[in-house]
Amino acid sequence: FKDAGLTIQDKTAMSGKSAVGNQPDRSHLMLLAELLVFSIGLSGCLIMQVDRVQPSPYMDEIFHVPMAQKYCQGIYTEWDPKITTPPGLYAMSAAVLRLAGKLTGFSSTDTNSLCSVFFLRLTNLVYFLISFLSVYGILSSPRHYDVTGDSGALPEPRVRVLKSFSVSLLPVSFFFVSLFYTDQASTACLLAAYFMQLNEHRLLAGLLGCLAVACRQTNAVWLLFFLGMELDRAWENRLRGLAKRREEDEGSEAAAPPPSLWSEASAILGHPLQFFVTGCRVAFQSWPLVAVLVAFAVLVRLNGGVALGDRSAHEARLHSPQALYFLGFCVAMHPAAAARLVWAAARAPSAIKARWIRGMALPIVALSALACLAVRYQTYEHPYLLADNRHLTFYIWQRVFQRHWLIRYLLIPAYTGSLIVYWQSVPRSCLFRLALLGCSALALVPASLIEPRYFIAPWLLWRLSAVRHDSRRWLLAEAAYFAAVNAAVYWLFLRRPFLWPGVPEEQRFVW
Repeated sequence: FKDAGLTIQDKTAMSGKSAVGNQPDRSHLMLLAELLVFSIGLSGCLIMQVDRVQPSPYMDEIFHVPMAQKYCQGIYTEWDPKITTPPGLYAMSAAVLRLAGKLTGFSSTDTNSLCSVFFLRLTNLVYFLISFLSVYGILSSPRHYDVTGDSGALPEPRVRVLKSFSVSLLPVSFFFVSLFYTDQASTACLLAAYFMQLNEHRLLAGLLGCLAVACRQTNAVWLLFFLGMELDRAWENRLRGLAKRREEDEGSEAAAPPPSLWSEASAILGHPLQFFVTGCRVAFQSWPLVAVLVAFAVLVRLNGGVALGDRSAHEARLHSPQALYFLGFCVAMHPAAAARLVWAAARAPSAIKARWIRGMALPIVALSALACLAVRYQTYEHPYLLADNRHLTFYIWQRVFQRHWLIRYLLIPAYTGSLIVYWQSVPRSCLFRLALLGCSALALVPASLIEPRYFIAPWLLWRLSAVRHDSRRWLLAEAAYFAAVNAAVYWLFLRRPFLWPGVPEEQRFVW
């Protein structure tokens, strides 16, 4: 804290102690427990409601549930060729249910009881709990704010609790708490790995990262981001050391960390050997993550691709508009960032506005041109997107993007504005922002299907880094907004089933 130059109030906020008498203030822990119990209880009630109207496997559950039941029976050699993800979800869920069975005295291995659809869905509560606590741990880690460049404005404990609660209600993620999909397990392992990496428990970070990749292959991209995050921190420390040494040699003042993309690039190009050595040191210190990435690369090479099973429906392709859709999703799921940026711009003096417009005119034109090219030549309509009317994306595509061909181009200013909001919301170096944005693109662009579930991990990591708009008022508003969206989607799923011609089973709306 001394090196970070924090004030007494900042130290007090992080330690959870009262400034008067240095007494621990644990009221936020009670709030954390209350919100955690409320969230778990609400999720459990929703799982029971979903089980009441849809007791049989639904959509992708028809693949995941039988595989998990085989793992419960100890059958590990059979595999459904339609499944494209590794078996991490099934192994973890079978272990959770076996442990729960032993703790409760229920030792039956009958898959119709111990590993029923209902109990498999209930395992999501364990993953939800891990995700919630991991987010709170991340927000309570001093190194997190060192990474996000906001170490001088640490949030108070109640703000951290409210942000953990708000983030846990992200509509797409919260909906799939009620279905046995890979999302909850994947997110829990990834966030836990992030927390361990932040707190320098690198071996545990590697093990949890391995579990995250075993649940969903694209999580390997986020392990790469963790390495980039460590490289950014180490490089900034290296630059401070070089500046201090120059100050001692020349008697000049120490230079601040590079504030712009050009100055950061110049610093790297000006010290290529030091940057390479710093990268090697980071790779050596975080060897568990490097080992997981190397093993993943070997498996992809041996498998001939990332997808394990049905590759015809999940063929990798250059689908760059996915990044544009994701930017729009980010702003839609965190409108406070856009609102505060617009408000700040409106209140800025005219001279500052004019200087900003002059400086951003060329980048905005260039980004808009690239977006036009992406929309024109790489827009792809997956057959599932056009045929499966159970997904909300089916209606968004049909009633917005297909209404007129010009609409896709009219949305480009919104994409460009969303990129500006995305970039400005992260108070960190350009190297960190580029790593976050680049890894998001690397995880999303190869996907041919527009699937909101793919946006969960990149949104969470961006939202945890976007700390400039976190206040009690804004977080409560965000939580209320998420709750309203969740209520609407659950209402559609539970109360508005429909039938397909010639199919007796009821169909339901999902993300």
